[in-house]
Amino acid sequence: MLFFNTAGPVNTDDHYCIDPLMRFDTKEILRLIEEKKYFVLYAPRHSGKTSCLLALADYLNKNGTYNCLYLNIESAYAAQKDPGMAMKSILSELSSRARDFLGDTFPETIASEILKEKGPNLALNELLTLWAKNSSKPIVLFFDEIDSVEGNLLISLLRQIRAGYDKRPHLFPHSILFCGIEDLQYKKILETEKGVITGGSIFNIKGKSLRLKNFDKDEIKYLFMQYSNDTKVKIEEEVFTRLWELTNGLPWIVNALAYEICFEMIPRKKDIEKIKLKDVEEAAENLIQRREIHLKNLIDKLNEERVKKIICPMLIGAGFPDDVTEEDLRYVYYLGLINMNTGEVDIANEIYREVIPRALIYPTQLLIRYNLSWYMEEDGSLNIRKILRLFQLFYKKHYEQWIKRFSYKKAGASLLIQAFLQRIIDGGGRIERIYGLGREYITLIIQWPYRDKNQNIVIDIRYIGDSLDDPVQTGTECLLAFLKSKSIASGHLIIFLQSGDESREQNVVSSKIDDTEIDVWQV
Repeated sequence: MLFFNTAGPVNTDDHYCIDPLMRFDTKEILRLIEEKKYFVLYAPRHSGKTSCLLALADYLNKNGTYNCLYLNIESAYAAQKDPGMAMKSILSELSSRARDFLGDTFPETIASEILKEKGPNLALNELLTLWAKNSSKPIVLFFDEIDSVEGNLLISLLRQIRAGYDKRPHLFPHSILFCGIEDLQYKKILETEKGVITGGSIFNIKGKSLRLKNFDKDEIKYLFMQYSNDTKVKIEEEVFTRLWELTNGLPWIVNALAYEICFEMIPRKKDIEKIKLKDVEEAAENLIQRREIHLKNLIDKLNEERVKKIICPMLIGAGFPDDVTEEDLRYVYYLGLINMNTGEVDIANEIYREVIPRALIYPTQLLIRYNLSWYMEEDGSLNIRKILRLFQLFYKKHYEQWIKRFSYKKAGASLLIQAFLQRIIDGGGRIERIYGLGREYITLIIQWPYRDKNQNIVIDIRYIGDSLDDPVQTGTECLLAFLKSKSIASGHLIIFLQSGDESREQNVVSSKIDDTEIDVWQV
């Protein structure tokens, strides 16, 4: 039986999948190879890059024009401080794969001797030269995980390839494709005792850079319909739209949601004859709460300074600080955390939009101890005023000691209330977050199951700052417009005072505007 793949390359014999050769412009790549180009394919982790390269290598070898070898150089990472061992790892991987996948033992017979005679800074160039000279067909080489090596090892590898470029195709590989999570910056990166020095091109022979696209809406539907046709489980049409909204087509998340619904939830419940919108929402929440390995790897990047500079302003609706560079933006884009395709910067998809703040508040959330039953009415509804009054007291008493727990200190106040609410709401509801660059506020929508429907509670969060002359008036107007657009009768505006401002008292003011009730909380 086929299943949805969430680990490693796809296998068409085992997995529901999109044909890897359909994931990119195969004609363009074949043209670049025919033109003897050295070029780059990049995309965020778990986008299907390796699956595409393996399928392309198989296609080229079956076609018979080239000897194409896929080579993963990630094994060199552990030996980066030892150039000899690192290059030995690369040559060994190349030799064994040439033997196993091409039936070519020539690299294996010369690799060790070449490394011994030429040293790590010449060995790859010499091996590729002799291999190309000995090969019956032009060699095409795919270097996967190129960004797993860095510093002097990356410099050495790229310089050796550049040095042989003019000898192609008879005395060097006909075409080379480099693959990783980001476009190669091709800058000289020298490790020194004081850190890293950049500057000066070390690889000026790149023909083109291509980005592997995410799934589009039709591909998401095609993927799910393979399962539906096999099992006769029907799928509501709106499911496909919601999957697109949640994932923006990122292959790993699409497959993870598909596996969760089809191979976890359906067998467990046993009575699902049709996949509905609520099943997608439940599956998304399950993935977020479990912090699957892909999401955990992504979360680890949040503590990098380059990432903080981009993500932190988005969490509070501010603009970018003056020291944000195009390189910073591109780095976070290459990681897959943000989109820049429309000219605007936004979090890449709805799953990440939820994962990022939850990851930042999780350790703090666990330390907050309050009993959910204190905030529920007898009819099961949530008393949000009681919760927010308690938060006012909690914030005033504990602000300094709790805020220093956050690595994103500028967003600390916003993160603290989210941790506070999440700790309570996790008892039975969920929180939807709306935030982004330059909004000047964020919106939380608490969805609390109540009498066979959701009790929807809207909270806008703003900071006192130079950009707002009157945050109460502006905030009230924005919140009122949002509530009317959602047909919600009441909402809450939280204004965070400047830290250390003791001159202003915490309070709450309630008002009714056009039959809509708004509470303004100063915290």
